[in-house]
This record gives sequence, structure tokens and C-alpha cells, in this order.
Amino acid sequence: GAALAIERGEKVGLVGPNGSGKTTLLTAILGAHPLDGGTVRLGHGVVPGYFSQHAIELPDRGTVLDATTAATGLSRPQAQKLLGRFLFSGWETHERAVTALSGGERRRLALALLVASGANFLVLDEPTNHLDVESREALEAALDAFPGTVLLVSHDRAVLDAVPSRIVAIEDRGLRSYDGGWADLERERSAEAAVPSLDAEERERKPRRPSRP
Repeated sequence: GAALAIERGEKVGLVGPNGSGKTTLLTAILGAHPLDGGTVRLGHGVVPGYFSQHAIELPDRGTVLDATTAATGLSRPQAQKLLGRFLFSGWETHERAVTALSGGERRRLALALLVASGANFLVLDEPTNHLDVESREALEAALDAFPGTVLLVSHDRAVLDAVPSRIVAIEDRGLRSYDGGWADLERERSAEAAVPSLDAEERERKPRRPSRP
């Protein structure tokens, strides 16, 4: 079995090969997917917010600024400031219809709304897919400044180096924790690969049992 404990205010990256169950784990944490065994418990006062790599829910009418004030409860000046942090700047951009946004802009707006939604535990599944470098950096800065807890699934090494203070890897059907970002994980893994395991050395030293005739 595998256990994952995330402390309040911690920022954790979750990595693993395709098909290893990262998205399933996220949805199980959020209570949207039944587990085969085991339990998920969210701490007292935890308000999760989920960003899925597939469905992005945005209003189908109104402007970018209207959508932002409605979703976050922020005043118009605060909403404009939030939009600026996510690279929506200028009156024309704020007054654009949400339906006129490109795919990348829709993702950026959804991320802005999630960060300011009142959630204190953000669960993000591949949030930087289809984002350009500038947008990725804006997201990194916003997550860095986010005062709550973050659980982030990503293949994006730059984001995995910038945001998490710990990376949890799905390895051999279990979970293993590495302190630091992606570079720290790679350093630790290559150091381990360079040291032959004791088991292998022990096996070398023990004479083989003669096989029975």
C-alpha cells in the first residue's frame, strides 16, 4: 500500500509514468473517484479547488472581467489586478467576451479564477499544457505566492523546479517522496543508480548452490 500525507501550506509535485494513476489519485483525493482500498481524509477547514487537464468550466456569457468578479467575489479593481497577474491586461482584454478567448487564454483565466476562488488546497492536473513560456511563468509566480496548499501533477520540469518544495513519485506501485524540485529528484536518483545495491554485492559474494542432478 501507499500513503501520502500533505501538510497545510505545503506545495507538492506528483510525478509518474503515463498510466500510473496520477489523475485517478487526484480525483480520489477530491472524493470524485472511489478507491479500491484505503481512505482519503481532508483536514478540518480544507476547501479544495480542482484544475482538470480536460474540462475547463467557464461561463458561456459575459466579459472576462464580469466572469472574474462573479467567480471570485473580488471588487472590479482587485479583479483587474488579478487578471494582470495572469497576463490579461488593458481595458480591451478585460472587456472581451469569455467565448472569444483562445484555448490557452481560457486555461489562463480558469487558473486565475481558481487561485482566487477561496480554495485553500489547489489540486492541479497538468496546468501548463498549452501555455506559452510567459503564461507558465505567470502561473509559477501565482502558485509561489499562493498562501495555501498545492498538489500539482506535471511533466513540466521548469514548473516542477519552480513550485514544489517536495516531489512525490509513483514508483513500483508505491509512492516515494523526494525533498526539493525536479533537479533534486534527478540528482538523488542518479546518485542511487551509481551505488550498486548491497543485495547485488551480497549475491556476487555468495557461492552459487550447485544445481541438483
